[in-house]
Amino acid sequence: MVIQAMPSSAPRISLAQRVYCSVKISLALTAYILGLLLAAASDISAQQTYEPPNSSQEQIMGPKRRPDSKPVCHDSLRYRVVSVLRDEEVGTDFLIKYKTSASPKPKCEYLASPGDFELPSEWAAYFLGLQGDLLILDSGTAPDPRGLIIWDLKKRERVYQGTYAEHKLHKGYMEFWLETGAATPENCHEYQRYQASGFGAAIDTWVRLDFASLQIKRSSKKRCSLRQ
Repeated sequence: MVIQAMPSSAPRISLAQRVYCSVKISLALTAYILGLLLAAASDISAQQTYEPPNSSQEQIMGPKRRPDSKPVCHDSLRYRVVSVLRDEEVGTDFLIKYKTSASPKPKCEYLASPGDFELPSEWAAYFLGLQGDLLILDSGTAPDPRGLIIWDLKKRERVYQGTYAEHKLHKGYMEFWLETGAATPENCHEYQRYQASGFGAAIDTWVRLDFASLQIKRSSKKRCSLRQ
């Protein structure tokens, strides 16, 4: 008896199809493994570059100070004003230390302690004077007229802000030129020359600023001055 094999109902897979399926599976597996490796490398890199802040690291808060700038101190009976020039910006940072019976002469160092008063944000400010409770500051980056700022150190507030030029500082008051009007060919002999040179002009009055009242008193002395 001859037994014949029954034909299979399943379709036959060609050699090309088998090769195609093997390559597709291999590529998918390779992509999966590469993804895992890249994720692991990213985690390791993040762990290596991250540095948590601690108390020993410098906290950059506000303008930097010049590394070679030594503190300069100005004294009155009640205050020691420590000033340090800024590095990346123009101007000065001020630290006010209050003299007491326990600390009659604080150290001349820019190191804030409890109870001190710091002025780190006055724009382009420089020390001009210290009288009573008043700290007098010059402000600006250009020629006259410049800014005039006065702080009451007892109240810890700005009590005067204006402009000035060519001052004289006295006990209890200061004198300076204050711009009080516009210049014209009629009131300024140099007006045409200033205009021809590309400059402006203004009328200044010699005034007196009383520190007790912070009031301005004008004199009869006037001049015409150049403005850039």
